[in-house]
Amino acid sequence: MKKLLLHKLSVLIPVYLGESSIELLIDKLEKVLLSIATDYEIILVNDASPDNSWQKINYLCQNNKRIKGINLSRNFGQHAAISAGLKYAFGEKFIIMDCDLQDNPLDLPSLWKKSQEGYDIVMARRINRKESIRKRFISWSFHQILSWKTGWKTDPAIANYAIYDRKILEEYYANHKNKAFSVLNLKQNYTFATVDVIQGMSARGKSSYTLPKLFSLAFSLLFPKKNKSTLYTIEKTLNITVEDYGVRLIPLNGEKIEIVRQWRNDPKISQYMVYQEYITPEMQQKWFESINNPNNHYFIIELEKKEIGLINIKDIDYIQMTGECGLFIYEDSYLNSDTPFRISMCMGDFSTFLLNLHTSRIHILKSNKKAIKYNEMIGYKLAENQEDKEYQLYYITKNAYLRRREYISNLFYQ
Repeated sequence: MKKLLLHKLSVLIPVYLGESSIELLIDKLEKVLLSIATDYEIILVNDASPDNSWQKINYLCQNNKRIKGINLSRNFGQHAAISAGLKYAFGEKFIIMDCDLQDNPLDLPSLWKKSQEGYDIVMARRINRKESIRKRFISWSFHQILSWKTGWKTDPAIANYAIYDRKILEEYYANHKNKAFSVLNLKQNYTFATVDVIQGMSARGKSSYTLPKLFSLAFSLLFPKKNKSTLYTIEKTLNITVEDYGVRLIPLNGEKIEIVRQWRNDPKISQYMVYQEYITPEMQQKWFESINNPNNHYFIIELEKKEIGLINIKDIDYIQMTGECGLFIYEDSYLNSDTPFRISMCMGDFSTFLLNLHTSRIHILKSNKKAIKYNEMIGYKLAENQEDKEYQLYYITKNAYLRRREYISNLFYQ
C-alpha cells in the first residue's frame, strides 16, 4: 500500500507531574511527526499539576507555534483532561499518549502504518511492562472491574497510547457529550488493531495511580454523573491561553484591567462602543467583577510579545450555545494588515471547538462601515427583521464559520 501523509495530525497529551519529562518528550515527538503528517499540532493539557508543568508548557508554547497549552483550574483527572484537549484538536487523526515517556514517540510510525490498513483505532500494546508486582496487581484489579461491567475483555497491557480516526471524535461527542472521552464508551462498530511496543521507563519513577484512585477512575468511567456534564464543567472553568495564527490570547486578569480602561477611554476606541462614557477605576473594577465568571471570556491580545488590544466572547448561554463577540485593536499600525483576521480566527476556533458555540453574534454601529465590511468578510450576516437602530445585530453560525475558516486558514498556512 502506498504510504500517504496526513494533512494534519493532532497529538493530545494530558500532563500531570510532567515538569521533568515534557521538553524531552516534545523533542522526541517532533523528530517523527513529519514522517506521518505534512502538518501537526501538539496539545498539552495541564491537569492542575502541583509542579512547574504549566510553566514548562507556557515556555514551549511561546517558542513553538505548533504547541497549544490548556491549563485546567483544578485536577479533573486524566480522562477529563483528555476530553478538554480533544475539544481543541483539528487533525484528520488524533493520537493520545501520556507525558511521562513510557509511551515512546518512536513507536508512532508503526501505529500509523497499521492504521493505513484501514483500522479506525490502533492501540499500543506493551509487551514488557516495567512495573512492580504491586502495580501489576492494581492494574489487573482495575481491568477486572471494567471487564465485569462492560462485557469487554480489556487488556492490562493497553493504556492510553493510540491513534484514532477523526470520525470517532465527531461521533463520540455527538452521542456522549456529557461523558469524558473513553474507548469503553465506543458503541459503534469501529475496527480495532494493536501494535506491540516496548514500554519506556517513567520519568516520574512511579505511577501516580494507587488502587483507590484506579477504583475511582473505573467507577467514574462506568457510571458518569448524569446531572452534571463533565465536559461542561471543564469548559466553564478552563483557564486557557489560546495561541494560533501567530497571535496569543491571554485571559484578562485583575492586573491588566487598568490598561484596558485606558484603551477604552481613548476616543478612537470608545466612539464605536455601545457604552461611550468615561470609565473610572472604580467603574472598571466593578465591571471586571461582573464579567469574571464562566459566562464571559475576555482575552488580552498579544502579538510579538506586545499587548495590542482586547477580544471577548461574553454572555454565553450554555443551553442555546450562543454568545456575543467583541474586538478592538488599540495599536493602529496593525489595523491595515492581516492581524485582525488572525485574531478573529484564533478566537473563533476557541469559541467553536472548545466552547462548542453554535452561533456567535456581534453588535456593530451602523455608521462603522469598516467594521461591517470586515465582519462580513469573516462570514457574519445581518440579522433579519431588525428595527432601524443605531447598533445592528450580526451573527455567524458554526457551519458558516467552519466554511469560512477553511478559506482564511489556507491564506495563513500556504
